[in-house]
Amino acid sequence: MPTGFGELKVFSGSAHPELTRDIASFLGVSVGQARLRRFPDSEVSFQIDENIRGTDVFVVQPTCADVDRHLVEMCVMIDAFRRSSASRITAVLPYYGYARQDRKDKPRVPISAKLVANVLSAAGTNRVLTMDLHKAQIQGFFDIPVDHLFAAPVIIDHLSRLDYPKLTLVSPDAGGAERARAYAKRLDDARLAVIDKLIVTNTIPLSPAGAACNKIVVLSVARLLGQAIKSIHEETSVSSLFV
Repeated sequence: MPTGFGELKVFSGSAHPELTRDIASFLGVSVGQARLRRFPDSEVSFQIDENIRGTDVFVVQPTCADVDRHLVEMCVMIDAFRRSSASRITAVLPYYGYARQDRKDKPRVPISAKLVANVLSAAGTNRVLTMDLHKAQIQGFFDIPVDHLFAAPVIIDHLSRLDYPKLTLVSPDAGGAERARAYAKRLDDARLAVIDKLIVTNTIPLSPAGAACNKIVVLSVARLLGQAIKSIHEETSVSSLFV
């Protein structure tokens, strides 16, 4: 469906290229051609290798560990797309780093989640697509449109296929994205032997130790993000995905 924002383009940072490939596959497009490198002093170097003038660009980059590295990388990429005359730039952040620093909980501390929102906007981001923010109110830190998805439908669909006569769900709080990474390193610890399976989504990549652990079940959010990207590009409702 033609839109006022031109052809759909999906580009990847270095944080999670596998997720980007899965999203692009769902959308039936190729991942955008670009070169992302590092200078000897670790500064990021980015060059777009195709014409993106007038296109609708989606940049996929969860700002997971190393958070600062991936955040700066995202901003450098967005600046390049802006200076190359993309029609619209959407930052796709399956994991939003600094989200837990969303208020002043003690004297003389920053509100880093707001600062990150400002930085992304200043870099040239026109829209944000994210998932499972630590607090939904973080959307209000942005002066640009934010689409906030939840991984719950993916998890619920998986659980509905399990043959358990009784199922109980518990959660300590809403800010557990990085907690899954910590558990991945400890699953084989004798103290956690009672855990048979840990279900996570692929909003962030597993560590090598986590990937090698046979107790972890990884559910993909590529289709969910792909559906949202398609709706944003076609300027149709995304609200049906907010469940």
